[in-house]
Amino acid sequence: MRARQSEGDGRAARRGARLRAFKSLDLPTTLETPRADRASGYGEARAAVMSAAGLYLVGAALTATAVLLPHVGSPAGVAAVGVTATITALLLLIAAK
Repeated sequence: MRARQSEGDGRAARRGARLRAFKSLDLPTTLETPRADRASGYGEARAAVMSAAGLYLVGAALTATAVLLPHVGSPAGVAAVGVTATITALLLLIAAK
């Protein structure tokens, strides 16, 4: 037979502490949380578009150097990719203003 537990054994206090710990977590009542994939302001969105335009320009420059290699199968195709990247970068810069 199990002996009756007295109230002073600490189990009730530990259980109460655990319940308080769960209650102290400030959990939202709704599932609306801020999203990481959205810009928080106009400046941040503009910086992201400007960065994308810069990356397109870097890609265009790297593509332009491929035309100088002697064993490129289609220099016209490589040039077309570079021109397309440059046009895309310019459109992004216009959109950012």
